[in-house]
Amino acid sequence: MHLKLNHIALPLTFAALAACAPDVGLTPSDRPMTPPAAAFDPDLSFFDGRTPGEEGGTTAWGQALQTVAKARADMEMLQVPEALLRAASSVEGTRDGSSWRWPFSTTVDGDPYDGELRSSIIGEQYEWLLYVEAPDHSPPLTDYIWAQGRTGSGNFDGIWWLADAEAGTDTIAAAVSWALNLENKVNFTFAASDTSGWQYEPSSNINVLTRVAFDQPRARVTWNALTGEGSTWVAGLTTACWDEDLNDIVC
Repeated sequence: MHLKLNHIALPLTFAALAACAPDVGLTPSDRPMTPPAAAFDPDLSFFDGRTPGEEGGTTAWGQALQTVAKARADMEMLQVPEALLRAASSVEGTRDGSSWRWPFSTTVDGDPYDGELRSSIIGEQYEWLLYVEAPDHSPPLTDYIWAQGRTGSGNFDGIWWLADAEAGTDTIAAAVSWALNLENKVNFTFAASDTSGWQYEPSSNINVLTRVAFDQPRARVTWNALTGEGSTWVAGLTTACWDEDLNDIVC
């Protein structure tokens, strides 16, 4: 049984995303690389535990925190599958006929999760299924497909569909498309509806988080993890910037 893939279509994608462009020459004898768990993990830790300086305003920083809080709330459903995918990726996969399997056993927020990541060739792409056993989950999950994905052999981009685990059904609750950028970091787009979502674009210096609705940017936060500087924008307002002390400055 697979997920009902007709529920959510990603309303936005990256221009560089090939949408799992077909590869040639895939064979079951070749061990596929597991998709990166970073596609479920927007690193927003920059916004934790920082205190603005006392010598200036904090309007820009406060606006950025509001956008980041909204993104975290919307993408909270990614936390468990991200942990499960990391657990699966930490083990050595084994071949089972025409498929590959990565079994895992881990704990997330004190709850046990067992299962396996499975891969098989569909046409000229890899299909991925993340199976989960979670008796302490509400509702309990048995041989449950939490996520279904597609990648090419190069593992440069891919798409995931996430099931509605809160209800324990096979209905799609969200979708994620991802692509490696020029720094080999993972850009990704997250959507829990057909009309709105988030784009996350990390780099070694400048990171960008964008909220998109009806294919148009509606809010954006940009930050430099090295210097501490950044900017924020919300539709209808001008861009506001902060310095290394998180105080307002002229952009």
